[in-house]
Order: sequence, then C-alpha cells, then structure tokens
Amino acid sequence: MGIIRISVLAAVLSLAGFGCAVDDDSAMYEYVNGQLIDMSKFAGCGWVIDYEGHKLEPQNIADFAIVLADSIQVRFAYDVATDQNSECMMGTVVKLIDIYRK
Repeated sequence: MGIIRISVLAAVLSLAGFGCAVDDDSAMYEYVNGQLIDMSKFAGCGWVIDYEGHKLEPQNIADFAIVLADSIQVRFAYDVATDQNSECMMGTVVKLIDIYRK
C-alpha cells in the first residue's frame, strides 16, 4: 500500500507543474487602466488611449481581439515605441503588449 501512495503522490506532483502556466509577457509588464478615444476625425489619427491625462497612440491595436468603442475603459500593458514617429501628433507612440476591456 505504501508503494501505491508514493506512486500516486509522485504522479500528482509531476502533473501539478503543468496545470499552472504563467504567461511570461504578463509577468514582465505592469498593467494600467485607460480609456479608448476615437480620434479618427483628425488627419493621420485613429485610436488613442488616455492614460492618466497622457495620450498614447497604440501602433498595433488591430492585433488584439477587442471591440473598439469610444470611451470604453481598458486595462493594458505597453512599451514605448522609440523607433516610431507619430502621424497623429497627439501623444506617445506605443506598442501594446496586451489590452482588454475593463
């Protein structure tokens, strides 16, 4: 009976490591809250995120499965895109790591 308990315990412990996957990107980035703003009425502009009074211009928002709507609250992680210039000239160009509706 002792061998069966040890075998079951070993199987449970070996499977426990596979059950809890951690997304490496989400662990590396800080998520913040913001609000989507539709700026498409201005030349060269599209969606902008208002984050604590700062305007962020996400260059890759179309890469995410989020329904875009003006004034919705979002939670997101981003990197500043230092190699990109803004066409919109509203704020800082960023590359989104993740974004979802709050």
